[in-house]
Amino acid sequence: LVLTPYEGMGQQNLVTWKSVANNYTEVIINQYDQLGSSPENSLYISDVEAMHFEGITFEEEPGSLLDYSVIMDGNCSSINFKNCRFDGPFKCNDFGTHHIVLDSCRSLHGLYFYGNSPATPLENIIIKNHLINNSSGINLQYVGNVSIDRCTFLNDTEVSISSAIDLSYGSDSVVIKNCYLKGKYDYGFNLENLEGVDNQVLIANNSIDGRFSNSAISLNYCDSINLIHNTIRQQTNGSNQSGIYFKGVNNRSINNCIIISGQLTPYYNFNNQGQFLAQIGSIIYNTFNTYNQASNQDIHSTFINPNFLSNDFLVPSNPLILNTGLAYPPIPIDILNFQRNSNTPTIGCFETDAIPPLLTDTLTKDLKVTGITNQQLSIGENYINIEFTSMEILSTGNQFYSYEGPIDSIYFTYSVNNV
Repeated sequence: LVLTPYEGMGQQNLVTWKSVANNYTEVIINQYDQLGSSPENSLYISDVEAMHFEGITFEEEPGSLLDYSVIMDGNCSSINFKNCRFDGPFKCNDFGTHHIVLDSCRSLHGLYFYGNSPATPLENIIIKNHLINNSSGINLQYVGNVSIDRCTFLNDTEVSISSAIDLSYGSDSVVIKNCYLKGKYDYGFNLENLEGVDNQVLIANNSIDGRFSNSAISLNYCDSINLIHNTIRQQTNGSNQSGIYFKGVNNRSINNCIIISGQLTPYYNFNNQGQFLAQIGSIIYNTFNTYNQASNQDIHSTFINPNFLSNDFLVPSNPLILNTGLAYPPIPIDILNFQRNSNTPTIGCFETDAIPPLLTDTLTKDLKVTGITNQQLSIGENYINIEFTSMEILSTGNQFYSYEGPIDSIYFTYSVNNV
């Protein structure tokens, strides 16, 4: 499918391409050889304005690593993708493109947004409720006004992925919040060269849990960094692996974060062995108290084990963490969208006291579904769709719960004939 150009379009003349069933059953197959050269693309957009794609799978032709599900070139604006699936890479590559929204989509390969230069960046990029599974993450260069919200990054393979989020040469505001990351990566979030008085970077309410060959969060030459209510666990032990790494960073603020790593250079953490290590310049501190006194930092911080309820979802149970944070009105909810205590919130991304018992069990225990009422199940090549009226659940403690539909999403595993 090639769309170029659509002139004279605007918000009053929005064009929508939509699956009739809205469940990924209509597929655009990669068959078109753009201008007779490689790479081939399922969808090619150039100089297009005000277009919406919903409930569509953009496939990649098997066997070719050069093909893309979507390529956007030229001066595009107001392009929205909702409930779409990208089997190949998604690439937005040119200056003048702005107002791009990806909502509730899934990627089997990476997302790439490349502006032309600092003077001509890609602007106003919104990525929300996006799932990227076992593939390259979100890559951005020369961009402005970026929002990444409620995205999930999973890599359960032994092949390391470069970064879940890699952003360089950004301008204006960058917001990364309410994201869940788990698996093997070189970096969790890697941000660099975000300098300038207009740059404001907010990293909030994220669960970042992985085996990182470098750092869970790496910040190089960035200004005005605010990390608030993040839970960060670096599970790799080594001389250069850390929870947070800073270089050339001005005006940084860290509040209400849980930070754990195997090795603690150059920022301090509670590490996997319950030991402390911090380095400022060439001076190394082996206790939290000596670091605290020498640096005059972290006057509200504590050095304790958070005692997570689960190894998969890092919900703390240590009472010295619960309701001991500093109030931060700009972040009134947690990663699960529950209201935070406005005076003394819980440290980390989960507001523990606000999580209902059913959800706590869902996050931390094995559950058994004992009954589903009025269920309708449809199975396709790339999806399973379940609709139901109510669901009855039995927890490991033999506690029954009842949940009334509809439900936004369920993360589950299944087997067919023991496979």
